Amino acid sequence: MSGPAQAASHRTGMRRAATVLVLRPVPGGATVEVLLVRRNRQASFMADAYVFPGGRVEEADGEGDLALAGRRAAARELHEEVGLRLDERETRALPLFSHWITPSVEPKRFDTDFFLAALPPGQEPRTDEAEVFDLLWLTPQEALYRYERAELKLPPPTRANLEDLQQEIQAVVRDGGAADLVAALLSRSARRQPVAVLPKLVCAEAIDIGVRDPTGGPAIAIVLPWDPEFSRLPGEGEVLPAPGLPGQRPRASRYLLTEGRWWAQYAGDAPLEGQDG
Repeated sequence: MSGPAQAASHRTGMRRAATVLVLRPVPGGATVEVLLVRRNRQASFMADAYVFPGGRVEEADGEGDLALAGRRAAARELHEEVGLRLDERETRALPLFSHWITPSVEPKRFDTDFFLAALPPGQEPRTDEAEVFDLLWLTPQEALYRYERAELKLPPPTRANLEDLQQEIQAVVRDGGAADLVAALLSRSARRQPVAVLPKLVCAEAIDIGVRDPTGGPAIAIVLPWDPEFSRLPGEGEVLPAPGLPGQRPRASRYLLTEGRWWAQYAGDAPLEGQDG
């Protein structure tokens, strides 16, 4: 599935959103860098966290064709937040990389498409200094490394998509497609048919993790659909097979919120990844 026909199955009654992983090549060709921006510290959602440029789908982005409206919202937000401009042809061709839905217990829910885009030739991003600040170009591997050392604050969907992108890079390089890695990643993404990731938000004690927040209350956890405990936990969501390819490291399956940060954990792990960083 490719181009405008590539669409997610969206839920009704939720705020739709779109975000973009902007990629640029790096010397040597064995990886790419992705654009991250820091959200305003006063933002009502994901304040002070590093995310990909994006935002809500507005009525002006189009009605009826949900796939196209999402792509137009992604392109519009890309221009508003970081000054990058995509023409209509480029906008229509944005490949869908993933599709995430906010847990059912949250009062403010989003149904979000994540797209991939190459950095437009001759353009350089600049933050709007209102919604987003302090842009970074990092390889997915470097971003994950900084996150683990508590140097980069990443919400669970952002970190999970970086993990996903890193595995896609490994797959392309393995298959000999590193000559033009950005183009190969875009082509590979256009063939994906992402299934909606609908995590569950629970008290950490529900998954037998006795971690407590410094405030004295129990920590909370976001559990992803491939976690072994997912099916028995309350909330909406369907079990999904663990993502990734044979030989790749398993993906994180839960995130614990403590000390103001979401820490990734792998099913069966004892200490929280990064908690001591």
